[in-house]
Amino acid sequence: MSFFKKIFGGKESNNLPRFDDEPNVKFGRYSDSFKNETQVEKWRVALDLFKKKDYVDAYRHFFSYLRDEDANNVKITEENNALHFEVLQGSKKISGTCDSKHVQAEVKVVKSNKLNVAFMRKLMEKNYNLKYSRFALAEDDTVYMKFSTTAEAGSPEKLYYALKEVAIQADKLDDLLINEFSTLEPVDNTHILPLSKEESATKIKWLRKYIHASKSIIDNIGISKNEGDKAYIMLALVFKLDYLISPEGKVMDLLEKAQTAYFRQMDNKSPQEKIEEMMESFDEIIEMSDDQLKEELYVTTSTFGLGTPTGHNIISDMIENTGKNLKGAIDNRNYDIAKAIAEYISGYSLFFYGMQKPTKRFFEFLMKILNYEFYQELGFQKNYFEGGELNKSVIKKRIAEINESFKVEFPNIAINAANFNYESRAHFAYSFLKEIQKLPYPKN
Repeated sequence: MSFFKKIFGGKESNNLPRFDDEPNVKFGRYSDSFKNETQVEKWRVALDLFKKKDYVDAYRHFFSYLRDEDANNVKITEENNALHFEVLQGSKKISGTCDSKHVQAEVKVVKSNKLNVAFMRKLMEKNYNLKYSRFALAEDDTVYMKFSTTAEAGSPEKLYYALKEVAIQADKLDDLLINEFSTLEPVDNTHILPLSKEESATKIKWLRKYIHASKSIIDNIGISKNEGDKAYIMLALVFKLDYLISPEGKVMDLLEKAQTAYFRQMDNKSPQEKIEEMMESFDEIIEMSDDQLKEELYVTTSTFGLGTPTGHNIISDMIENTGKNLKGAIDNRNYDIAKAIAEYISGYSLFFYGMQKPTKRFFEFLMKILNYEFYQELGFQKNYFEGGELNKSVIKKRIAEINESFKVEFPNIAINAANFNYESRAHFAYSFLKEIQKLPYPKN
């Protein structure tokens, strides 16, 4: 598959619809896997201009391609036949210049009040794993990440991956380094916005509640039994917290550490040992104070996503394979396990897969049903449950609205609500996932 198809793929609008009764609360991580048609055309033009050695104009179109009009994530100005750009990624702001000879970009990571050997060694270790960029230290002890290349060697493809490396690594590292080294302080992050007091308090409350509930389910399973069920509960918790709470800094790193502990293949640890290692990460989160957790929750704007562009056949295969375990748990009336497996499928897909916008919207709706009480406390008003039962009429109406919102770009993509099973959340999730599985996207 070509770079162009792998990264860009579709022609739908860039933003998911938000309905009038939904508060403006962001969930999950930013995805840049599929661009709208205007952006795709900007990319095509950038490639053509670069081949003609019209570098400045090529870069002008490249940054227009990156720009999300609603997020206002990219700014460019022009002076003396050179472009000056600013790209936002989470808590970081990448700035640089492009002209007919060179491209350079840099981002301030942290400010050091006192250099020490352990900190410098950490930067050297990180430097070794960078492909396009490197760390640098300014005279005032501000740590930068920098990238530079000649215009001739700075193709749009190279620039995309280089800026993505700088943006994602810098955004991830600043909070982690500050948590590890007391001599460091944040720098150049005035563009981030804190959550409202109410949203922050609700997310912290439910973060703790979800962890305690999952640990309780595992305790009830018992020692050395059903390691597969325990794994689903822990992994569902990882991806659910990442999507619903969307923490930054240390909490995000601990969630990543937890899922890496399970999927890592090289250490030859038993499933039980992996689950215990995952539990340690959640224990560390629980031990953080509310004030510490509040510092990890804020509103950001991003340009690059973490998920990779994914064909629907991969998502369909995952539902088919993992759905067998979900069906088995339902048949055995293990509804807590079944719900966890459904959350795992949804959360894993939302985290790792850059999917088409309708599919993403359907997964997001399923997460809302599975975690209805959390959404209610955040101010969502739709009564998807009534008297403890799933509200069929409200759910069917909302599915029809979602289907309609994508009808122009995807005329054949729709969920058939007539096939839903409303017996329980687990039954509903299984029937809903089977509908997602058979969405008739064209094959590549």
